[in-house]
Amino acid sequence: MAELAQSTGSEVLRVREAARVLGVSPDTIKRWIYQGKIKSIKTPGGHHRIPTVEIDRLLHARKTGIRILVTEDNDESRDLIVYMLEQCGYEVTSARTGAESWALAVTQHFDLHVVDNRLPDILGTELCQRIRERNALVPIIMLSGLVDENEMAKAGELNIPYLVKPVEFYRLVAAVRERLET
Repeated sequence: MAELAQSTGSEVLRVREAARVLGVSPDTIKRWIYQGKIKSIKTPGGHHRIPTVEIDRLLHARKTGIRILVTEDNDESRDLIVYMLEQCGYEVTSARTGAESWALAVTQHFDLHVVDNRLPDILGTELCQRIRERNALVPIIMLSGLVDENEMAKAGELNIPYLVKPVEFYRLVAAVRERLET
């Protein structure tokens, strides 16, 4: 599989993973492959692998009208998360601190929040509690570079998924879609 990724210059996803990211069934992905709507690489075993550039191309064509606030103090992580979500057609605003995020949350509407747990001025779980006090139904996803059992438990009490960084593109997108559907 590494050889396939190197030969295409990109990462590849299995059909089921591509379907999850695009929000369609695996059968739809296969149909698109056979119709020429999406390019794939065929493995020696006859399985299809979809280059992530193809997924990006399809996602970029969509515009959802959904607004997401990403709160992340690490510039590189924040830029990458924003880029990934924008490629899915979401309108993304970002904040570096809890205070900046809170100011945006009380003055603008967001359909979903993605919050880093270790912010310079507040724990992400505390920010999430404030957001939930303001809007009990808004979906939130917690990201963290650390596996902290106490913080994971707090996030669980708030019904917030806790993803450990670095998070794979398709897992983040799947989590976003899942939270927006509930």
